[in-house]
Amino acid sequence: MRRGVRLGVDVGKVRIGVAGCDPDGLLASPLATVSTDSQGDYTYTFADKGASSYDVYAGGVPGDSFLDEVLSQAVAVTPKVGVALPLKITGLRASLSPFAVLTLKGCLSVGNGSFPPPLTLRVESRPKASGSWSVLRSVNGLGKAVCGTAASPGLPFDYQVKVAAASAYYRLAYAGSGSYQPAVSSVAHEAKTLTKITDFKISPRSVATKKSVTVSGRLWRLTSTGWHPMAGQKIWILARFKGKWYFYGHKPLTSSAGRFSGKFEVFFSGAWLSEFMGNATYFAAASDRLNVTAKGAAAIPASQLAGLRPETSAGAVLADTGLRLAP
Repeated sequence: MRRGVRLGVDVGKVRIGVAGCDPDGLLASPLATVSTDSQGDYTYTFADKGASSYDVYAGGVPGDSFLDEVLSQAVAVTPKVGVALPLKITGLRASLSPFAVLTLKGCLSVGNGSFPPPLTLRVESRPKASGSWSVLRSVNGLGKAVCGTAASPGLPFDYQVKVAAASAYYRLAYAGSGSYQPAVSSVAHEAKTLTKITDFKISPRSVATKKSVTVSGRLWRLTSTGWHPMAGQKIWILARFKGKWYFYGHKPLTSSAGRFSGKFEVFFSGAWLSEFMGNATYFAAASDRLNVTAKGAAAIPASQLAGLRPETSAGAVLADTGLRLAP
């Protein structure tokens, strides 16, 4: 006999006897007695411990001597019944970085107490609390630490996805398969306030190496009534040399009118920009790039002493992230 779980159904005039065997077909036992309704229909629900396909026999299981004692000879065989395990996406925690990177953390578990495989989930979003969902990206991969509960243990996930909206609702979803049922997480709303830098200027644009230029600009934040100056914020000044960004240790503060200004030594020719790095409330913002020409040999070693340092934070320079946000 082929290996696999089998259910035997003994069809009586009023009651239905249900019996089942193990996957090897060696041990069978009665499971329940159920009654038909006025239409002759019956339903039996049982706790499953594994995703599988089940053969269901009406009247018994051919070739099984034990079930022949419990049930009569089989008179009909249904198509295979596919059983998919319930999947749970729980404990969803979301956070949104100033550079529009959405982080989703939580726990993925299976309803039968086993650990889930690294299934592919969908990160979905919508602009309002209600409405249809759009797929942002597919994600997969699970951690090794155990999460969930003793009755339903799982494995943790930690996904990062770039987003393009200043405010949106997010969830994780699994479409379902032959082995696992569809599942969705709770919904998380993440939002930050948009900012921008305007009036960025550098004067002069061509100087001798180690001479200073004046950098200025203005920082704004978006509110329900439009753009307003943003005061008391640090502005990073960055310069690019041989494919790498460097930043100055001195970071001018914005005034009550959102304006900033400062003098900085020039050590090499290249593109310059100003940047607000954002925080828990505000998105980051970068100015346009302006080219500065240094007359003379580049002076990188001296720049280290002068407070010009290489920028090594991944994705910290907004101009290189391709970030484009919609309100």
